[in-house]
Amino acid sequence: MDCLIAYNPYSGKEKFIKHKDYVINRLKEKFTKIDVFCSDAQKSITKKIKEYGSLYKCVIICGGDGTLNEAINGLMLIPASLRPILAYLPFGTVNDVGHMLGLNKNIKKTIDNILNLDYVDMDVCRLNGKYFTYAAAAGKFTSVSYEAKKSMKKHFGRMAYFLEAFKKLKDKEKIKVKIEIGDKVIEGSYYVINLYRRNPTKLNDGLIDLTLIETKKLNFSFINLGMFFLFGDHWKKGITSISTNSFKIISENELAYNVDGELAFNSSIAECIVIDKAVKIVVPKKIEKKYF
Repeated sequence: MDCLIAYNPYSGKEKFIKHKDYVINRLKEKFTKIDVFCSDAQKSITKKIKEYGSLYKCVIICGGDGTLNEAINGLMLIPASLRPILAYLPFGTVNDVGHMLGLNKNIKKTIDNILNLDYVDMDVCRLNGKYFTYAAAAGKFTSVSYEAKKSMKKHFGRMAYFLEAFKKLKDKEKIKVKIEIGDKVIEGSYYVINLYRRNPTKLNDGLIDLTLIETKKLNFSFINLGMFFLFGDHWKKGITSISTNSFKIISENELAYNVDGELAFNSSIAECIVIDKAVKIVVPKKIEKKYF
């Protein structure tokens, strides 16, 4: 049984490099052939998986959410019947997707799960041809994850994102949009447009949450945003939230869209659709019972 390890050498203060030998030696317990690919350019992992992913039983991604996103975009370019199983060892700075999937930083436990090769079928979302698993966004603060410099993330870790966000506090830019959801149309001005998988939810129900942060006084808008993330649907003040399987956003000006923490594209039109059970991914049993 063959597997491919694809990793980002710069993720999370270069953590994978320090554990590389241990990871490979453990995986030899399951796989007879292990190929290792080091990302040497942006989207190189997408290209590698697109061209060679179908030759492997399992593709193991070592890095952060951006590295995983590259892998997802490669997998989705392989015919569904030929897609390998995906496994994820989170070595990034924040690892939002890893947390969502219950993959903590205990490397031994995560590799134990991979060796069992117990997988589930997970939905993948497509936004203007760009695929993502966890979140996409446009508006205030959404560029923080990719504008924070690598050198800052290496030295300061998660704090680098807060430092970058602090620079944007005075930015009061509003987004005027029209959103089409089936026969329903929503029009208004917002600070943030957020598309994400919110807890508690299912990751194979064919739905994504579209959340709009209304533009009232800036301070109140972000208090409402924080309360919403703490209390979910129980907090509705200043928040519009809709679960759907597809929608279209039309804006007056081009918006920069962020998917899984990386800049995806700039456009005045964004169309999103959920692709049901598109990727086979290894997760712990407790996560399988909770979200699948």
